[in-house]
Amino acid sequence: MNTERTLTINPRRTLIVLASAGVAVILLSALGLHMRFFPGSYNVHNGTQANLLQDFGIEMDFNLKHNVASYFGMLFMALAAYVLFTIAKFKKSAEKFPWAATAWVVFFLSIDNLAAILQKANVYFRIENGPKAYFPVTEFIVAIIFAVLLFALWRQLDSQTRWLFLVFALTYFAGAIGKELTLGANKELTAALFMLFEQALEYTGEIVLVYALLHHVSTSMAQFSISIEMPTAKA
Repeated sequence: MNTERTLTINPRRTLIVLASAGVAVILLSALGLHMRFFPGSYNVHNGTQANLLQDFGIEMDFNLKHNVASYFGMLFMALAAYVLFTIAKFKKSAEKFPWAATAWVVFFLSIDNLAAILQKANVYFRIENGPKAYFPVTEFIVAIIFAVLLFALWRQLDSQTRWLFLVFALTYFAGAIGKELTLGANKELTAALFMLFEQALEYTGEIVLVYALLHHVSTSMAQFSISIEMPTAKA
């Protein structure tokens, strides 16, 4: 006997959960900075403890890729991309394109959290910004593309969602561009703190985007359900 079950998503509860996760990662990263720049504030009794503290610092370092800090950013953006693709699926034919295009842009940014495609592409522009960083040309290009898509979506959004999208764009791209300008300079405490703040801006933007999309679904779209087709048994 099949029992119908409904998955209910509360935008505000989702916001609280994601924000709590983001704050936890930021605080752990701040702890990693403290251990890196103030090694005399704690005692290491053996090699195992030293290796554990070193690995912890690496996993929470926003200057690196393929660690816990970058995976969180990828998950936030991947979730936003999934909701965008879902919205595009249920939109009318004339309204689909800007939603689908925005979904692909956000999905690309989720991949970029790990692959650093934009960072690597900046090397080809050869506009150096310090010993290890290049001017974030590609981040500016993506920001302009998102602004164009936001303009295309403007009439489909309610007032609150418009402002939330603007908050996302300002915080996320400010953080992304700022990180590229600071990249490679985190051997100094001031630069490392700037990078921590810039990552906090990125997380804020990503979480606000997820909330904005869920808010749009809850206020502007008819209720819909997601069903899973079970394979039929062969006779």
